[in-house]
Amino acid sequence: MDAIIYVVIAVVCLALGFIAAYFILKNSAKGAASKAASIISDAQAKEESIKKEEEIDAKDRNIK
Repeated sequence: MDAIIYVVIAVVCLALGFIAAYFILKNSAKGAASKAASIISDAQAKEESIKKEEEIDAKDRNIK
């Protein structure tokens, strides 16, 4: 009888472990996606800034 109780407890703990891992991985994936979006947004803003600087430099070189 004790063995059955231990098996049931083990199965319940295993199920709870899988459920906890699922939610942890799900939330970390959302965090990674938002961080990736932030990095892409920053890179695009920096790209625009560099383009504008290069255009200004090109205009200055043409004037001289």
